[in-house]
Amino acid sequence: MRSFHPIAVPHRDILEGRLTMDVFAPDLGEVYKDRGPDEYKDSEQFFRKTYQTEGVSNESLRRYYRSLAIPDRDGFKEHDLGIPTYGDAKKIDDLVYEKLRTDGKVLERIAPLVIKERYLKDNHFVLTEQLHQSSARTPGEVRIVNRAVWENGISEGVSQGLFGLGELEDENEKPVCRFFGKSPSVALSGSEVIIREDLCTTQEEEMDRGNGYPTGTDKTDSGEMGIGDNGAQPPIDPESTVSGKESVRTKVHPKFIIPKGKVAGIMGVMNLLQSNFDRLEIELLAEGGEISESDYDDKIKETFRQLEIKMNKSA
Repeated sequence: MRSFHPIAVPHRDILEGRLTMDVFAPDLGEVYKDRGPDEYKDSEQFFRKTYQTEGVSNESLRRYYRSLAIPDRDGFKEHDLGIPTYGDAKKIDDLVYEKLRTDGKVLERIAPLVIKERYLKDNHFVLTEQLHQSSARTPGEVRIVNRAVWENGISEGVSQGLFGLGELEDENEKPVCRFFGKSPSVALSGSEVIIREDLCTTQEEEMDRGNGYPTGTDKTDSGEMGIGDNGAQPPIDPESTVSGKESVRTKVHPKFIIPKGKVAGIMGVMNLLQSNFDRLEIELLAEGGEISESDYDDKIKETFRQLEIKMNKSA
């Protein structure tokens, strides 16, 4: 095997035996007093000798930051940043952010439907400040780029009538809906809460009937908590029976056109079907209007992705 000297000629200081450890670990006090190796006293000489290895050093350093550990509910999950591309000048923190964003670990936008399903499915109301703080402090929670993401997501959800925005009032901390179906100003602080859709609807009906200030409760006559949608579950065409027992369906395949403003009304049917069947497949066809590509990607496809719903076909 050939010696490396003919292939890679060392610097003169190495050949002359002038290379000492202070070249790698200089005494800054000596440099300040204009003493020590010439490489550190002369800035031009220093940068002339170090500039040539800058690209190689960045790439080599990048290889040591290939494994990324992300806090999760069950500990840490490792993610591979991959082998660095030759000449890639991106900063490590930029690469980490891009990886987290691509994998859905960091959200630049949160879909209003995700807020409703994740936080109001089993709760009548949630403090907005809690949402913001939990995403920043709780391992495994959805990570948000900044508070504006929460503000926009909540504002969109209230405007769309998916849930309401209000506050907790009096010593009993009853939620009172202030905004529902219109654009609000979101504070993410104090006693501000997002409120389930059915509670806001009930409060509006109470106000329309002139029953005074909305109570913000969701109780039945017996004082027990209701099940949402005023406790009603729409039936699915029960079939008549022959032997006194109700017959059953092992498959349901209706096809219908949803009138304007009636989408929320069939959510109870969807929940009932999903509770009775293991597989629920829905095909949507929207015609007679238009939507921009950016809205389709940001508001529809992104919502499905955040809900972990796989779209089999994309229009």
